[in-house]
Amino acid sequence: MAFLVVGSNSTAAGSAPAGWLPTGLGVLTANSISLQAWWRICVGGESGTQSVTGLTSGTKGAAWVQVYRPVMGGTLDVTFTSGLDTDTTSAAYSASGSSWAALLDDRIVAFDLSNTTVGTYSGSASVPTVTHAGATVTGSTSRFTGVTGTSTVNYNSTDAAVSASGTGAPTFTATMTTATSAHGAGPTIFARITETMPPKAFGRTLTRTAVGRAGNY
Repeated sequence: MAFLVVGSNSTAAGSAPAGWLPTGLGVLTANSISLQAWWRICVGGESGTQSVTGLTSGTKGAAWVQVYRPVMGGTLDVTFTSGLDTDTTSAAYSASGSSWAALLDDRIVAFDLSNTTVGTYSGSASVPTVTHAGATVTGSTSRFTGVTGTSTVNYNSTDAAVSASGTGAPTFTATMTTATSAHGAGPTIFARITETMPPKAFGRTLTRTAVGRAGNY
């Protein structure tokens, strides 16, 4: 399963290449930065460059492809929710999605874009963490992160495994590393990946390979 994530300071809706499916979330905008994502089931052997068009008037942003795979011979399914951080008074970032049921061994992924309209970032966000209000999640890991847009945009992808099922809202938190009084605010997309096993199969273990191409402009 692959995800195509694009964020920029364009508020226009981008168009993904053929074969990519919408998340149903549309364009998420907060603090003068927008975020979109698409997904697809891979068949193996995919290669080449993916281009998103239609981001008119954008001057800064980031885009990447991120891939996850099953390990038990099952089929991956995904659901989405989103959250916004609109607080521009501090470098702390926090966004929560809508409530959903997270199952044992699910993977919760947070795709995040933070923008500052004052000052600059001096580096990637620190302590990026995925939590869940009802389930127990462990091993929050930032798959990649960086700064672009003349050090005013921080992009991040962090995931965590569900070790105990529960129902509640997912939350992504981090602290922006600031150079000159910058703040942290923007949109976050949450993906919950579940591996569904064929009949008579036992166990539901999901691992990930956060590989692919990341780009910024």
